[in-house]
Amino acid sequence: MAANEIAERLAAAAWLRFGSEAGEGAAILDPEKISIRSAVGFQQRLIISSDLDNFPCVIIPLDRTLSRKETCVYGQMVSTVDDATRRNYPLVTGPATVYQPQPLVEPVHLDWIGDFADPDWLPLTYTPGAVPNGFDLDQYNAIAVGLVSAGEGGGTLAGDVTIFVLKHPMLEGAVTKVESLVYPAG
Repeated sequence: MAANEIAERLAAAAWLRFGSEAGEGAAILDPEKISIRSAVGFQQRLIISSDLDNFPCVIIPLDRTLSRKETCVYGQMVSTVDDATRRNYPLVTGPATVYQPQPLVEPVHLDWIGDFADPDWLPLTYTPGAVPNGFDLDQYNAIAVGLVSAGEGGGTLAGDVTIFVLKHPMLEGAVTKVESLVYPAG
């Protein structure tokens, strides 16, 4: 993406800080150490599950309503540092030797949930089921983040998450031409 296009396409961005008792490194999440840093697109507000072990979800309200057809949402777990060393942040020392689970992200509308104390719907395929009737599924005003579980009875993992919401580039009148590349047999 060209540098002059970034400002036009960036709808929202946030750095979610999920700390632990062990500092900022990946460990079991401490709900008291959750915060957000955002300069564009998000409110400085978080909606946190009352039971992070069974429903590891944090919802970040946007500062406006967006369209699924016109945007895309990315979420990425970020390597974090040991609280004692304060090395480069994030610390990447080489290729990953094990798979690092990634958070789930889903654009949602807060009205779909209804009363937070008695929700009509929950994001990220948690029960209760489908979005209630009468809502436009294209419109969203929040991003739900499904945190990584440490496994049965193990809690929820800490580790920072970056969220980006990008507007799709403008279609400039051209129709996409698709050609076939034949894979040679034998």
